Amino acid sequence: MELILFAIGIVTFVSLLVMASNNRAREIDRAFDGEVVGRTVQEVTLTTGMRTDHTLEVRTDRGDTEFLRVPAEVYVQFEVGDRISKRLGARWPVRASE
Repeated sequence: MELILFAIGIVTFVSLLVMASNNRAREIDRAFDGEVVGRTVQEVTLTTGMRTDHTLEVRTDRGDTEFLRVPAEVYVQFEVGDRISKRLGARWPVRASE
């Protein structure tokens, strides 16, 4: 019985690692240029405490809208109206050089 519970725990842990890895890979695989059209900060209540989400809303040059959840250190670098560039392989966008 203990072996079965141990195996279930390992499978659950590995599944969580794979999901986290896929989420990060999806963010790194995106590339676009655009303009910041919105910024939001939201406090989220979790069972383990509070989390603060910082989100940039970007209208891309293709006309799409991207929502980027970024750390506070990245969030404060951008204001509405700023041009940003998100490159393939980069985790976070940077201010576009014009």
